[in-house]
Amino acid sequence: MIFDKIENFDASALSKRFQHAFTFMKNVKPDHAKGRTEIEGSNLYMNVMEYDADVMEKRSGRLEAHRKYADIQFVLSGAEAVICENIADHGIDTPYDDEGDVLFYKASGCDQTRVELNPGNFAIFFPQDGHYGKFAPASGPVKEIRKAVIKVRLD
Repeated sequence: MIFDKIENFDASALSKRFQHAFTFMKNVKPDHAKGRTEIEGSNLYMNVMEYDADVMEKRSGRLEAHRKYADIQFVLSGAEAVICENIADHGIDTPYDDEGDVLFYKASGCDQTRVELNPGNFAIFFPQDGHYGKFAPASGPVKEIRKAVIKVRLD
């Protein structure tokens, strides 16, 4: 996982797709339309969604993970806490769905990293980074979060 401020991050050490993703991300406005936006077709695209953030205690943890894509997650408005765990020793909860590029692991509750996404920062989750979000930040529950996820194909 990588967590940083968008303005500070230099994507030049990463692949051309990541560099293109960051160039695109820097120009996304808070009112960007919900749904999928093609950036480079199946190699690079963005999903914008809206939801409310729950308090931590209300959700049980299933860690989402991907094999073909990395997620660059950033909040357009509102704030959200996201949990991340390395999935190396975790049991699979839901088998891999190749079409959706997603599988779920059982969260251990150990060695978790919690990051708070606010406008202006981001987190990148790679295949080894099981993650789950929609949690309220430390300041409390948040209504109407607008979040974007840029999917970067890794092959």
